[in-house]
Amino acid sequence: MYTGSGQRSGQTRNIIFIILIFAAATLYYILRPASPSGLSFGDEAMTIAAAGEEPYVIEVPYDGITGLEQVEDLDLGRCLEGAGTGKCLYGLWENDAFGRYRLCVWTGITAYVVLDTAEGTVVCNYESDAATGSLYDALVKFLAERDSGEAG
Repeated sequence: MYTGSGQRSGQTRNIIFIILIFAAATLYYILRPASPSGLSFGDEAMTIAAAGEEPYVIEVPYDGITGLEQVEDLDLGRCLEGAGTGKCLYGLWENDAFGRYRLCVWTGITAYVVLDTAEGTVVCNYESDAATGSLYDALVKFLAERDSGEAG
């Protein structure tokens, strides 16, 4: 005589498996840390953006950049407005080196690009120390070419 308990047991396992997958995906979505959604470069300005409860965007006009520097192991100071979301820190910050400044960085990376602008200091980095170094090199080259193009 067949009782069907084997079929019922298989269905129960499948349902439990689906519930576990759904729970894991939900937890990942809820707990995943926000990270900078990236850098974009327009004709007149670069945009640094972080994803969070409220997206944070810094727009830096190229004409307003008065200085550019790459630094390592920067003391970020303290957050005045903004957030830290695990993989990302952003907002208005204050430290001894710059006073009040705007920040949008990945955590766990020791390289930073410091932009002195007409509106104040902006500190950013990108994905890794190597990527931040490449970002700095590209900005130096881009700004030099832009300045030589405007001068000529």
